[in-house]
Amino acid sequence: GLMRPLREQKKRCAMARIRYSAVDGNERKDDGWLLYIKPICTGNEPPDVETYHRSHLDFPHQSTSNQWFDESQTESYRMLGLTTIEDICGHWKDGSPEEKDGSLEDFFRHIQTTYLGANTENEADAAPLDLRANPRPTEPSRAA
Repeated sequence: GLMRPLREQKKRCAMARIRYSAVDGNERKDDGWLLYIKPICTGNEPPDVETYHRSHLDFPHQSTSNQWFDESQTESYRMLGLTTIEDICGHWKDGSPEEKDGSLEDFFRHIQTTYLGANTENEADAAPLDLRANPRPTEPSRAA
């Protein structure tokens, strides 16, 4: 599914489909998307971020109990954030205008297909996010 690359620390985000249509019964509702971005070091960070990571093994998941960040810590988090967003969104602006309309749907389609490399129709539907508190069991189909 779409969570595997994040768990394996190969990608910096994961996506899930929120099936509002399954929750709201007969009402026609559009499904939504959840984009989860996680700060991780994948090996393509700038040299100063890699250096900071080597000397602080808990980076980028350091405790926030100490709010007195020094300059190198602040800059390392800032650069990791910038690198993360550039990795995820970097090629969204590339391509022909006919392929991209700048909408939120287009953005999610880009992340899913270009960044995560998933088949839009199959992989996203394979592991939907089920928001129902008590999912209804599916009824077996009855032959007429």
